[in-house]
Amino acid sequence: VTNGRIETPVMLGEIAAQSDALQQELGEGPCIRSATDDTTIWIDDMRRETRWPTFCAAATDLGIGSMACFCLYIAGEERGALNLHSTVPNAFDDESRALGQLFAAHTATAFSAVREKEQLRTALSSRDLIGQAKGMIMERFSIDSLQAFELLRKLSQDSNTPIADIARQLV
Repeated sequence: VTNGRIETPVMLGEIAAQSDALQQELGEGPCIRSATDDTTIWIDDMRRETRWPTFCAAATDLGIGSMACFCLYIAGEERGALNLHSTVPNAFDDESRALGQLFAAHTATAFSAVREKEQLRTALSSRDLIGQAKGMIMERFSIDSLQAFELLRKLSQDSNTPIADIARQLV
């Protein structure tokens, strides 16, 4: 869940894809609940689950017998869920639940590292772009670096557009 938008960056298996599509279509289900409400959810027997009757009936038809949905704390307001599906009821015992919690913690750490790397790459790219735009403004208007940046900042504020976007348009 990023900025209130639910997306699935990684999926393994047809049942996972069908379960995810079903929850997206219905706007409800254990995965969505786990990701948005910071909770881990166990469904021991899909046929007997009462929290999401529409989803559970359709999930049973897909062949899902039980589910484990682990909340992932990624960064700030970003959340996620690691979902495990089984075709048999009561598939997740105490040991598999503990392993799932451990794997979920590692998964959250990995996603956070990837996000941080993407943000750093974006920041470095923006920095270079802003530097190019400043250079163009300095040459064109015979002003120094601080004045060029101040002009970019003012354009950004006046148009309510990020400085990097102003720089991209200029370059």
